[in-house]
Amino acid sequence: MNDIEEIRRRQQQADNSYLETWLSENPHVLFTDEPAWRALVSVILFQLGRGEDARPLLEGLSEASFSEDSAALSDYGLALLYAGDGDGALAALERAASLPGADAVAHARLGALQVGRNELALARRSFEQSLALDPQRAEVLSNLGGVLVRESRLQEALEYYNRALALKPDLTIAAQQRDLILAQLGRLDEVLLERQEALEKNPDDPAAHLALARVQWQADQRDAAVATLEAAIDRLPGKDSVVVRQVLIGYLLQDKKTHKAGVLLKEWLEEPDWLAELPDDEAHEVKRRLRLLLNEARIESGFLDAAEADLEELGQECDGELRPRCRLLWAKLLIERQRAEEAVAVLEEIVHAWPGMVEAYTLLSHTLASLGRMDEADAWSDRVQQLNPMAVVQQVEKDRHQADETQFAALIRIKDNVILPREQRSAAAFALHRVLEKREEYDRAFEVLIEANELMKPLLSYDWREHRRETLKVLETFTPELVAELAGKGMPGRRPIFVVGMPRSGTTLTEQILGSHSRVFGAGELGWIPRITRLIPKVVASRRPWPAGVADLGEGGLKSAGSYYLQKIGGLDSTHERVVDKMPHNFDYLGLIALALPEAKIIHLKREPRDVAVSNYQQNFAQYHGLMGFAYDLEWIGEMLNDHDRIMSHWHALFPGRIFELDYQELVHEPERVIRALLDFCELPWEDQCLRFYENKSQVRTASIRQVRRQLYTASVEKWRRYERWLEPLERTLAKGFRPLDDEEQAPEETVATPTLIGVTRAW
Repeated sequence: MNDIEEIRRRQQQADNSYLETWLSENPHVLFTDEPAWRALVSVILFQLGRGEDARPLLEGLSEASFSEDSAALSDYGLALLYAGDGDGALAALERAASLPGADAVAHARLGALQVGRNELALARRSFEQSLALDPQRAEVLSNLGGVLVRESRLQEALEYYNRALALKPDLTIAAQQRDLILAQLGRLDEVLLERQEALEKNPDDPAAHLALARVQWQADQRDAAVATLEAAIDRLPGKDSVVVRQVLIGYLLQDKKTHKAGVLLKEWLEEPDWLAELPDDEAHEVKRRLRLLLNEARIESGFLDAAEADLEELGQECDGELRPRCRLLWAKLLIERQRAEEAVAVLEEIVHAWPGMVEAYTLLSHTLASLGRMDEADAWSDRVQQLNPMAVVQQVEKDRHQADETQFAALIRIKDNVILPREQRSAAAFALHRVLEKREEYDRAFEVLIEANELMKPLLSYDWREHRRETLKVLETFTPELVAELAGKGMPGRRPIFVVGMPRSGTTLTEQILGSHSRVFGAGELGWIPRITRLIPKVVASRRPWPAGVADLGEGGLKSAGSYYLQKIGGLDSTHERVVDKMPHNFDYLGLIALALPEAKIIHLKREPRDVAVSNYQQNFAQYHGLMGFAYDLEWIGEMLNDHDRIMSHWHALFPGRIFELDYQELVHEPERVIRALLDFCELPWEDQCLRFYENKSQVRTASIRQVRRQLYTASVEKWRRYERWLEPLERTLAKGFRPLDDEEQAPEETVATPTLIGVTRAW
């Protein structure tokens, strides 16, 4: 057995290759009785993703096992943290740091844990004690800078980041934070110029390209950042562009540009000449990383068959640090396949084997909540907060926005911290709004809500006029003459039930009620109707896109569209008579649905428009890119409500009797009467279980994830009155009603070439 100090040094340096070899050459260390070795080997095994081997080594150990050995007790505390025992880890690390001879690492580990618990003053003291023992630890200098950033002490933080970079110029997190601080101190132009000059001096240095792109991205110059990385890929030799390509794809995925990401990845994998300069083993490793990114894009875009086939193959190939990522993507695939219970098992495997993977904990908590297993979800949410200091938002949400004063102060700190990403600041502001609402401080709550939405706006690419133009085209296309011409030419089939309406109008609740029936499967929000509309120019001779192309479909095209949809829902469920698709914005496509699927049932949710508006404005939607961008501005919400009301009146006129109007207020106040009428419309017999929809354990994946696990409540009815004095922009827009765009509202309509549809002509 090697000297314990040498192995401890290798562990602290994260020299995983050395440690793997050492373990293979010394298998007996897995069975040692010496407490110091057991603690250290446990840490190493956790670090290598072998959690199941690590945990037995901790059995029977306690703080008393280590006497006055500070280094061993510090290892024990870190192992407990990896194992999920945050309180035990804190106690062990506090004692390790208090013992005579405690080294800089013991204090640094304690500081990192205290940051995770939002104990910033204590963390600062621990990092300062670590630096007093070893002033040359760049990572600790950077961590102390991070604490000061959270305390909004930017000038002091900048000094620590500068010191860290002087010791370790390639410390990426310190460089990123330094640039952000300078930008927030009004020195963005200085930072950009500095990075541009560095690139001009070293145009063949990948790090120079990455540094400039990073500053551009953090400054919300996202297109410029992408252009910088694309230029780098064109210039650099293949072996030097590997990281640049991965960062570019990461940015595209973060910006929800999954189509572009997928096409690039497919191209790079199919034409791998750029990897020729790399040794074979390195080239294969790069390809595996790119394939994981490609499958992430596929899952995001709904190309699940291709993702499943490739991930099954990758599952046999990925090891080391790629293994948990591969398993996490498999869990995401299972969730998209409506196999959430299987996903839970995979995620539990991940968090036990790789206990530092915060994303897996977060997804596990969310998936358990989607299945109605709230106690388990909350327990994992607590674990997330131990690992991630920003998880105070999830913790407050879990506690139904009953925040204590420490959490309240933490939310304010995050919201006001100009160096943090907009998404994090906005998430904290949305949570803070809910806390203030719980406290009935309504004016202050709405002021914070405005901040939350305004923080998100620069990240959106939404223009309400685009949806207005689309609505006008639909109204022009779907005439009584066209409906008469195509009536009865679609595909027969009674399985589909469509639930539509404005987001936050009760569509998820309605799906849960229907899904509680023994003959009904609730499938969630399915994207297949929108996909059919995108396929239209590929199948009609005129090549006209949606909606004009509907007139060219004819009987064959309508039957193909209906058959495609029935085939897709058949792949989700083959045992129930009916399948519910609750994509709210399918209200835009009801004409196509009614014609292509003439036997489908259509249910429309109606709710007080101001309640709908406030509920949308209060919600930080995960899919904020694209159409859901309307929810971040009261005027935009008003225009979407106007579009919705106009097009729904059009569908009722064209298809009298086809659409069941479900009034949310009536459902809340008279549930049995309304549910009986709903089931009658769907030609389903009464079942008492539909009144106990909150017991339904089917997966829920929308913003209403917690509400639908409770009995019907009236608190959300007329909620808008709390904020009536703030709603003037909404009221003014609603008063205008639906109208064509006037000259002042017109903006040049972009001419966009119809994209090649992935999965149709080129499946990536």
